Order: sequence, then structure tokens, then C-alpha cells
Amino acid sequence: MSGCIFTGRSVLWIVQYRHFSTPVMLMKYTPLICLLWVWVACQPGQPSADTHTVAAPAVPLITDTGLPYAHIGLEIASVWPEGYQDEQVQDTVTTAGGYEWVSRTLIHDTGKVVLEGTPVSAGGLTDSMMNLSRINRIQISSPRYRTRLGLHVGSTVADIRQAIPDTALIVTPIPAYDMIEIWSPGTHIYYLVPAQGQTPQGLDALPPETPVSLIVVM
Repeated sequence: MSGCIFTGRSVLWIVQYRHFSTPVMLMKYTPLICLLWVWVACQPGQPSADTHTVAAPAVPLITDTGLPYAHIGLEIASVWPEGYQDEQVQDTVTTAGGYEWVSRTLIHDTGKVVLEGTPVSAGGLTDSMMNLSRINRIQISSPRYRTRLGLHVGSTVADIRQAIPDTALIVTPIPAYDMIEIWSPGTHIYYLVPAQGQTPQGLDALPPETPVSLIVVM
């Protein structure tokens, strides 16, 4: 017999081979056949051609559209990550600057993710609008989420400058929140660092060790 990789079909073919066509020969070689079956059973199986498997990411990824379970444009009410308990999900209506919007805050041990709906004029948010509100902005204060560049809450200004060329970065002070926004045109990911009362106009004016305290997708 020629050598081959034994599968269930191969063993059946061996049993039916002409040398085993008589009952006596079949009984004689029964122990060998059994050993072959045991050997086949111990071999690792191969996935079928129509099986689709996707490995779970080791770290939840921040992209230009949001998070693995929540992206811009998705209905806020539909977002409830697997494993979250009632006390870890809080729904509120935020009012600021003459506008109001629906927010859903997801709380876990390393920080928060806030899903914010589209703002409307204060007093104009109806019950139906609240139920159908879609994600307009995502605020991330947890270091467990990272961008494709490896940046996360806790990364420093130096880390950002190492990952993204200075020529592609824009610095925007936000005095109302005592924050500084660092971002790159063409993306929808914004890195916010504390201003500490300062209003620097460029990257070189920012201490390199200044940490990112919030990442926003919008």
C-alpha cells in the first residue's frame, strides 16, 4: 500500500482493500484497524471551508468610527456591552450652552465611556427623540482602549509626537474646559490633555510628559 495521511475515509478504504476481503484476514488484522481508528481520532481536526472564526482583539480598539460595540450613528439605546450590569450603565440628559442631548455612560473599573447623542436646542428633546437618539460623539477616559497607533488615555504628548508626525498635528486650546486638544486632519480621533491654566499655541509649548486624560471620537 502506498503511504498516505489517514482520515476516516482512508481507514475505511483500508478495510475494504482486497487483502482483507476474507473474514479470516479481517479478523487477523482487526487489532491493527482499531489502532488506526484510535490514531485518527487523536489527530487535530481541520475547520470546514464554510466556518468563519474571528479572534477577539486583545485590546478594544478605538477607530475613526468609534469602538467595537459602539460606533458613530448607532442608536444609543441599542448599546449594552456584554457582561455589563444595570449599575454600570447610566442614562442622562445633559444640558449646556443652550443645548441638550442624551448620554449613556458605561462604567467599569478602569474608567468610563460616554456615548453622546446629537444636541438639540434646550427644551426641544422629546421622549421619542431620546429613545431614537444616535451616537454623535464618544468620550473615553479608560486606558483599556487603544488606537491602532497604540495611543490611549495615559499616553503622553511625547508618545503622540512619536506616533504621529508633528506636521500632521494641530493643537487647539479649549479654555472653557481647561483642556488642550491635539488632533490630526483627516481623522476623527482627538486627544485631550490638561491645560493647567496655560494656553500653549504649539506642540513645543506642551511639556512632553503631559498625559492624555480623554480621547474623543466624533
